[in-house]
Amino acid sequence: MPSKKGIEPCKEQKETYAGIGATLASIQHRPVISGLLEGEPAQKAGLKFGDIILKVNGQDTLGSDLYDVAARIKGRPQSVVVLTIKRGGPHGPYRLLVIKIARQMVTLRFLGKENNKANHKSCYRAQVWHGD
Repeated sequence: MPSKKGIEPCKEQKETYAGIGATLASIQHRPVISGLLEGEPAQKAGLKFGDIILKVNGQDTLGSDLYDVAARIKGRPQSVVVLTIKRGGPHGPYRLLVIKIARQMVTLRFLGKENNKANHKSCYRAQVWHGD
Protein backbone atom coordinates (compact mmCIF):
# COMPACT_ATOMS: atom_id res chain seq x y z
CA MET A 1 0.00 0.00 0.00
CA PRO A 2 1.44 3.42 -0.89
CA SER A 3 2.41 5.75 1.90
CA LYS A 4 -0.12 8.43 2.89
CA LYS A 5 2.65 10.68 4.20
CA GLY A 6 2.19 14.27 3.04
CA ILE A 7 -1.40 13.74 1.88
CA GLU A 8 -4.13 15.45 3.87
CA PRO A 9 -7.88 15.13 3.46
CA CYS A 10 -9.75 18.08 1.99
CA LYS A 11 -12.18 19.81 4.25
CA GLU A 12 -14.82 22.25 3.17
CA GLN A 13 -13.64 25.69 4.17
CA LYS A 14 -15.76 28.82 4.34
CA GLU A 15 -14.84 32.47 4.23
CA THR A 16 -17.52 35.03 5.04
CA TYR A 17 -16.95 38.68 4.20
CA ALA A 18 -18.78 41.80 3.02
CA GLY A 19 -18.19 41.96 -0.71
CA ILE A 20 -19.77 41.41 -4.09
CA GLY A 21 -19.49 37.63 -4.59
CA ALA A 22 -16.95 37.42 -7.40
CA THR A 23 -13.58 35.75 -7.80
CA LEU A 24 -10.66 37.39 -9.58
CA ALA A 25 -7.77 36.35 -11.80
CA SER A 26 -5.04 38.46 -13.36
CA ILE A 27 -4.64 38.83 -17.12
CA GLN A 28 -2.16 41.27 -18.65
CA HIS A 29 -1.59 42.99 -15.28
CA ARG A 30 -5.32 43.67 -14.75
CA PRO A 31 -7.85 41.94 -12.48
CA VAL A 32 -10.51 40.02 -14.38
CA ILE A 33 -13.76 38.48 -13.15
CA SER A 34 -13.04 34.73 -13.12
CA GLY A 35 -16.18 33.58 -11.33
CA LEU A 36 -19.50 34.78 -9.96
CA LEU A 37 -21.37 33.38 -6.99
CA GLU A 38 -24.96 32.71 -7.99
CA GLY A 39 -27.46 35.20 -6.64
CA GLU A 40 -24.84 37.47 -5.09
CA PRO A 41 -24.42 41.24 -5.74
CA ALA A 42 -21.89 40.95 -8.61
CA GLN A 43 -24.19 38.70 -10.62
CA LYS A 44 -27.25 40.81 -9.82
CA ALA A 45 -25.40 43.97 -10.93
CA GLY A 46 -24.65 42.40 -14.31
CA LEU A 47 -20.94 41.59 -14.01
CA LYS A 48 -19.84 38.83 -16.39
CA PHE A 49 -17.05 36.29 -16.60
CA GLY A 50 -14.10 37.96 -18.35
CA ASP A 51 -14.97 41.55 -17.38
CA ILE A 52 -11.74 43.50 -16.85
CA ILE A 53 -11.69 45.74 -13.78
CA LEU A 54 -9.98 49.00 -14.76
CA LYS A 55 -10.75 50.94 -11.56
CA VAL A 56 -12.10 50.35 -8.05
CA ASN A 57 -13.64 53.49 -6.55
CA GLY A 58 -11.75 55.57 -9.13
CA GLN A 59 -8.36 54.02 -8.34
CA ASP A 60 -6.57 52.40 -11.31
CA THR A 61 -5.90 48.64 -11.01
CA LEU A 62 -3.10 48.34 -13.58
CA GLY A 63 -0.29 46.31 -12.02
CA SER A 64 -2.11 45.98 -8.69
CA ASP A 65 -1.79 42.81 -6.65
CA LEU A 66 -5.02 40.73 -6.70
CA TYR A 67 -5.14 40.69 -2.90
CA ASP A 68 -5.01 44.50 -2.89
CA VAL A 69 -7.80 44.74 -5.46
CA ALA A 70 -9.92 42.22 -3.53
CA ALA A 71 -9.37 44.21 -0.32
CA ARG A 72 -10.54 47.40 -2.09
CA ILE A 73 -13.67 45.64 -3.35
CA LYS A 74 -14.51 44.29 0.12
CA GLY A 75 -15.90 46.66 2.73
CA ARG A 76 -18.70 47.31 5.18
CA PRO A 77 -22.05 45.61 4.46
CA GLN A 78 -24.41 47.88 2.47
CA SER A 79 -21.56 50.23 1.51
CA VAL A 80 -21.14 50.83 -2.22
CA VAL A 81 -18.15 49.97 -4.39
CA VAL A 82 -17.85 51.52 -7.86
CA LEU A 83 -16.15 49.40 -10.53
CA THR A 84 -15.07 50.66 -13.94
CA ILE A 85 -15.27 47.65 -16.25
CA LYS A 86 -14.01 46.96 -19.75
CA ARG A 87 -16.19 44.37 -21.49
CA GLY A 88 -15.51 42.83 -24.88
CA GLY A 89 -12.45 42.99 -27.12
CA PRO A 90 -9.57 42.23 -27.37
CA HIS A 91 -9.84 42.50 -31.15
CA GLY A 92 -13.47 43.51 -31.42
CA PRO A 93 -15.45 46.39 -30.02
CA TYR A 94 -15.56 46.86 -26.28
CA ARG A 95 -17.62 48.87 -23.83
CA LEU A 96 -16.62 50.77 -20.72
CA LEU A 97 -19.13 50.43 -17.90
CA VAL A 98 -19.33 52.03 -14.48
CA ILE A 99 -21.16 49.69 -12.12
CA LYS A 100 -22.17 50.55 -8.54
CA ILE A 101 -22.62 47.53 -6.29
CA ALA A 102 -23.83 47.45 -2.68
CA ARG A 103 -21.67 45.03 -0.69
CA GLN A 104 -23.41 42.22 1.17
CA MET A 105 -22.30 39.42 3.44
CA VAL A 106 -21.05 36.66 1.14
CA THR A 107 -19.88 33.14 1.98
CA LEU A 108 -17.27 31.56 -0.26
CA ARG A 109 -16.94 27.78 0.04
CA PHE A 110 -13.92 25.83 -1.20
CA LEU A 111 -11.96 22.66 -0.54
CA GLY A 112 -8.69 23.06 1.26
CA LYS A 113 -6.62 22.21 4.28
CA GLU A 114 -7.75 23.16 7.75
CA ASN A 115 -5.44 26.19 7.90
CA ASN A 116 -8.03 28.10 5.79
CA LYS A 117 -5.77 28.37 2.76
CA ALA A 118 -7.12 26.78 -0.39
CA ASN A 119 -4.54 24.30 -1.58
CA HIS A 120 -6.01 21.89 -4.08
CA LYS A 121 -2.67 20.18 -4.80
CA SER A 122 -1.95 18.94 -1.29
CA CYS A 123 -5.27 17.46 -0.28
CA TYR A 124 -7.51 14.75 -1.61
CA ARG A 125 -11.25 14.33 -1.75
CA ALA A 126 -11.30 10.56 -2.13
CA GLN A 127 -8.40 8.16 -1.88
CA VAL A 128 -8.37 5.11 -4.16
CA TRP A 129 -5.86 2.33 -3.54
CA HIS A 130 -4.99 -0.17 -6.27
CA GLY A 131 -3.52 -3.60 -5.61
CA ASP A 132 -3.63 -5.82 -2.52
